Amino acid sequence: MKRFVRTLLSLTLAIALLMGALPAQAEGAVKLATGIGANEFYIANTSGASITEVYIYPNYTSSLGQPRNSGWIYNNAEGKVGITAREAQWDCLWNIRLAVRINYRNYFITFEDQDITAYLGYRVVFTVDENGYYSFEYPDANDDVMPDGSVLSFTLYNDSGKDITEVYIYREGSSRWGQARNSSGKWIYDGRSLRINMSYTEVTTSRDYMIRIGFDYGWYVSYWEFPIDTLDYLGGTMRVSRNSNGNYQIEPMSYGF
Repeated sequence: MKRFVRTLLSLTLAIALLMGALPAQAEGAVKLATGIGANEFYIANTSGASITEVYIYPNYTSSLGQPRNSGWIYNNAEGKVGITAREAQWDCLWNIRLAVRINYRNYFITFEDQDITAYLGYRVVFTVDENGYYSFEYPDANDDVMPDGSVLSFTLYNDSGKDITEVYIYREGSSRWGQARNSSGKWIYDGRSLRINMSYTEVTTSRDYMIRIGFDYGWYVSYWEFPIDTLDYLGGTMRVSRNSNGNYQIEPMSYGF
């Protein structure tokens, strides 16, 4: 039954993306991208430089492979890149290497150990700060990159008695956690909640996932992981607490789908 519901959800989301039915985003925000495949994402370039080539390759190899972009991504423009359906199944982290042209000179900028599946279906902003450091603006709930009520997110409520330092979501059986979903560095303090985003791929595939949560113990962080079905989490509120045996647990407070 879940496979049928997930397939129906996938079709519904695809239609919503194509028809523009999802709520509009604030200008300049990282947002769900439209008109792309399940294994693609947009790079929105606001860095002031032109991106001439985009390479995406597993972090265990030094081979860049072929460029993933079909043309230059100029400043204040965007370009579509992606991976193959086969590559999307690989259990690894990825390096993203950008060849950029700054003042008529070429430079390479590499973002290592990226969870590429978390980018799929999104518009990711390539930008630079006032100190000259380049970065990707990862789709993150702390920056309100998705509208309230979006079915591609859920709320995590911390009722554990400890502060939560990190939240990861990754494929069941994978040894790689990927990037923390609270990537802006905001902790989820005891008694507080935070909206956690999931990617299009994560909510429309039939694979089960794990959620790993880090709890602050002052001089160390204790990590606990729990199996989840992303379909069950969509639009709902999940409560993290401790049971009578002192073990952490996660359970639904409300369902959204």
